[in-house]
Amino acid sequence: MGYTGLASKALVYLKTEKHIAMLNKTFGSLFMLAALVLATFQRVVH
Repeated sequence: MGYTGLASKALVYLKTEKHIAMLNKTFGSLFMLAALVLATFQRVVH
């Protein structure tokens, strides 16, 4: 499956405001987790 097929499947889940809000919260949490991991990693190395 290429990117086009994946995008068309993802589009099904982005039809309602509720789904978009849930996706935003999920990715926001993942970015905060990544920032925490990076901050911790830098403190351990130095």
